Amino acid sequence: MAAKKIASTPAIDRIREIAHQLWLDAGKPEGESDIHWSLAEAIVTKEIEAPVAKKAPARKKAA
Repeated sequence: MAAKKIASTPAIDRIREIAHQLWLDAGKPEGESDIHWSLAEAIVTKEIEAPVAKKAPARKKAA
């Protein structure tokens, strides 16, 4: 089966990277690309939606 062509964006690139790693970690099974892609999408969605920790403002030194 031919691979689907998907436009490249930073999120898609990240999904592709994670899906590939999941596939490698699973022992390179054939026919499970949809599973790895779905898991990778969920991971990237959580990364995007995760609140970014804000740094506390720097304290000024006493003069």
